This record gives sequence, C-alpha cells and structure tokens, in this order.
Amino acid sequence: MERTLFEPEHDLFRESYRKFLDQHVAPHHAEWEQAGVVDRQLWLEAGKQGFLGMAVPEEFGGGGVKDFRYNAVITEETTKGQYSGLGFSLHNDVIAPYLLELANDEQKQRWLPGFCSGEIITAIAMTEPGTGSDLQGIKTRAVKDGDDWVINGAKTFITNGINSDIVIVVAQTDPDKGRWASHCSSSSAACPASSAAATSTRSVSRPRTPPSSASPTCGFRPGTCSAPRAWASST
Repeated sequence: MERTLFEPEHDLFRESYRKFLDQHVAPHHAEWEQAGVVDRQLWLEAGKQGFLGMAVPEEFGGGGVKDFRYNAVITEETTKGQYSGLGFSLHNDVIAPYLLELANDEQKQRWLPGFCSGEIITAIAMTEPGTGSDLQGIKTRAVKDGDDWVINGAKTFITNGINSDIVIVVAQTDPDKGRWASHCSSSSAACPASSAAATSTRSVSRPRTPPSSASPTCGFRPGTCSAPRAWASST
C-alpha cells in the first residue's frame, strides 16, 4: 500500500539523508559501537548538510520549516540502517521544542546556531535511579543561590550525554508544593565535555546500552552542580 504522508520534497530529503548515512555513517559505525561513542565530526557534517534543526528559524541557521515529517524521515532511515546510536532524533524531536518554546531571545542567540551547525550537541536528563522516567517522582533539586541555580541529584540513561554541550535537566524547585511542582533548567554542566560556564562536582558513569552501544549514554552520580540563572527556563 502506497503511503500518502510524504510529499516530493520529503522524498528528496530522504534520498539525501540515505546518501549521508552511506557515506558518513556506514564506514565508521562498527568502530563507534566498539568505542561506545559517535565521532563529533559526524554532527558537524550533519549540520552542514541540513539534517539538524530543520524546524529552527533560518535566522539561527535552521531549515525554517516546522514539519515533523522531516524528523520522521531521519528516524525511519536511521532505524532502517540500524544506526540507532546517532542521537539526531533526540536532538531534533525532543530538545528543539524546549529551546524554541522556552528559551529567551538571548539563549536562542547563544545556542541555536550551534544546535543547527552540529557544534552544540544536546541531551536531556530525566530518568533517575529508582524512579525511572516518572517525572512526578523525581528527587533532583534545583535551588537558587545568588545568580545561579544549584542542582543536586542523580540522573541515568542520558542519551548523547557523553558528547553533550547542553543538557535539559529536569528538577524539583519547590517539593513542598507537591508532585506537580517541577522545573526544567538548561545546564551545560551535564558532562565534563560541556562548557566551563557551569561547574560540577558530580562524577559521571557510562553504562553500555546495547543494542545501541554507539549511543553515548551516561549517568550522573549523586552530587551537585551550579548553572547561571541565565541558563534556566521555567515551564
């Protein structure tokens, strides 16, 4: 049965992405799986060819088209090639809406150009040991301290975590208000490879996550970090 979801422009996009996978992923994927991490150069090439930030406005270097079908093409073709450790779908499907809808103008100017070029790799820290992905049961705290947010807690199974420059960290800001009081803050302190603009005293664990062992997943052991208030966005 012929699908009617996609238009000719999506078919052209699919053809381009397939060629990208054949040329830049297939020859190296076994090596990345062995290493447990994807080469950051791949992200730069993906950004150069327009496979990152398709929904981001053109003024920030994105495609300027809010059309989920482009993300669907990337997910389909990546899965078809069994390259599920690349992390592009998380970047485009999950993180982009946070930055587009919640970031202020200064944050967008700071992050979105690199988001689209592949110079900034993103991740999200939701899952916690003993809690899973039940966001109403999270224990991680975020408390204001002068101009910073001090984040204290543990996270696990953070896709793109090892490579990440920016991580969306989900934390409780006022647990006294009950399970429905939560806060999302953006912090570059998620992994040691991230910006020195935030400081971290936590250590990082790096579990293998088959079958996507090329996916640079990490976890944060209990500890604290601080991120500038300018890096936080409330939901």
